[in-house]
Amino acid sequence: MKLTLLLLLAILVPFAYAEMEITTKSSYNIGEEIQALVVINEGSEFSGFQSAEIICDSYTKNYYKSPINVKGSDSLYIPPLKVFPQMKGECRIHSSLETIEGEILEESTSSEFAVTNLLLVDLNPVATSINPGEELSITGNVHNSRKEKIPAAVRATLGESSENIAIVNSDFSISVPVPENIKSGRNNVMLAFEDSNGNYKEEIVDFSVIARPTKISITMNMEEYIPYQIANAKVHILDQAGDVIRKEIETMLVKDKKTIDAKLTVNNDYSFKINNTLKPGKYSIKSVYLEISAEKEFSIAEFRQVKFELSGQTVVITNTGNVDHKNFTRIYLERDGISFYVEKMINIKPGFSAFIDLSTEVPGGMYAITMPSGEKYEQVQIDDNRGMLKKAYQWLSGSPAGNVAKGQEKPGITYAIIALFVVAILGMALVQYFKLNVFGGFKNSWLFKKFRK
Repeated sequence: MKLTLLLLLAILVPFAYAEMEITTKSSYNIGEEIQALVVINEGSEFSGFQSAEIICDSYTKNYYKSPINVKGSDSLYIPPLKVFPQMKGECRIHSSLETIEGEILEESTSSEFAVTNLLLVDLNPVATSINPGEELSITGNVHNSRKEKIPAAVRATLGESSENIAIVNSDFSISVPVPENIKSGRNNVMLAFEDSNGNYKEEIVDFSVIARPTKISITMNMEEYIPYQIANAKVHILDQAGDVIRKEIETMLVKDKKTIDAKLTVNNDYSFKINNTLKPGKYSIKSVYLEISAEKEFSIAEFRQVKFELSGQTVVITNTGNVDHKNFTRIYLERDGISFYVEKMINIKPGFSAFIDLSTEVPGGMYAITMPSGEKYEQVQIDDNRGMLKKAYQWLSGSPAGNVAKGQEKPGITYAIIALFVVAILGMALVQYFKLNVFGGFKNSWLFKKFRK
């Protein structure tokens, strides 16, 4: 009797056994809809409820429950669930069949799928090297997480400038203007892609900018120089961004448009010593590279300097300045307590020397010599190489060199006068002795006759 009732009850109550499979896509972006497909296989007729729950890494929610009637095998779509940011990560859909009384007859969980806010982007830069001022062309396409074509927008940022470009479909081609003053070498442009739901992807496109020589920079350590100083000019080629380019530069020292010196420099110092043969005035450093040139002026000041040296018995006077030296030069000598000087007019061009041979100026002997510059030479032996006329003149003048130093008297002057009288008397005696008619011509002259009247 009991067995009969159980069989009758089993016939009247629908048998709820079934196999469930839940299918979803492999991934979703924010803003898309998850629509899971539930497949019921080999099931009997069932009346009850179907529920659905989403389970994510950091988010779980029962989002669906609805009465259903199933007869045998069937496929049911769970109503779509819009994806929102809290679901990011790995998720799965769990679904169950429940009786009216709440008893779970069957349940199943889908495979894991990804929820992300990242898009997929493929890029194809047209060129990797570009000149300043040109445009960088980039082509490619943008997709959602499942590589399906979608519309989006892209913002291209290069340095401080950016540009927004709409992408109507997946494929795009953009041109990014490269600034005229961009730095040379490695650069990059940032591409930010975003769809209408806020999903995005940032890509960096590297490219190289070819350095373009723009100008030459010349700086000098001083603006005015005198002989023997070092002039140091820093010469550099600058690119479009003002950075140094290592290139050979032809650098010249120029005076009145004439090249005095020239050399090749590789972004190095152009240094040279100011020679005393360079005349005072305006000069310039000129540098040339291809069609670019620059010029930096500087000046050389007047510099007067004479060097005195004693070489044996000869005074060597060298013009070490950069202007002509034309002046009287006195060489002071002292012997036996008597000071005198040799004075000469000297005219010397820069870099040249004049010579005074003291042996042709003073009697032989031991002298102390003082140069105009103050250098003193003691115990200098000088030979006597004077000519007869100079000897006679100096003897008559009473000075070995004819020039007594200030404050010194000429002790030989009295003796010179006496000597003149002696010579005159001797001359008259000789005329009388030999009866020479020295004055005959004078007595017959017009002047003598007029004087007698």
